[in-house]
Amino acid sequence: MTKDTELATAPVLGVILVRDRLDMRAAIEAGRVWQRLHLAATAEGLAAQPLNQPVECIDRSAMIGTNDGFGPAIVKLAAAPGWEPTFVFRLGIAERPASRSPRRALSEVLRS
Repeated sequence: MTKDTELATAPVLGVILVRDRLDMRAAIEAGRVWQRLHLAATAEGLAAQPLNQPVECIDRSAMIGTNDGFGPAIVKLAAAPGWEPTFVFRLGIAERPASRSPRRALSEVLRS
């Protein structure tokens, strides 16, 4: 379903890769990379959206001991032997602006 709906309209499918996706330092760095990439894309008028189901499916397969079809497919797609996928996203031009996230006033969260 993801292939036919979310990916059908996205001109870019991105993957953030690390050497060991279970290493916490690598996970934090990958999160920082995603934040910078997402902010830079937004500044350029592009839309970016996480599509992390494939990575979650890798973890789920490991947890329940079933065959993992996602990990090898992502590694093959990325053409980066020795690297593991930790974050998947799509990037493109939005059809309409996203709704703004609700925010509390600074006075509601700031303590002096």
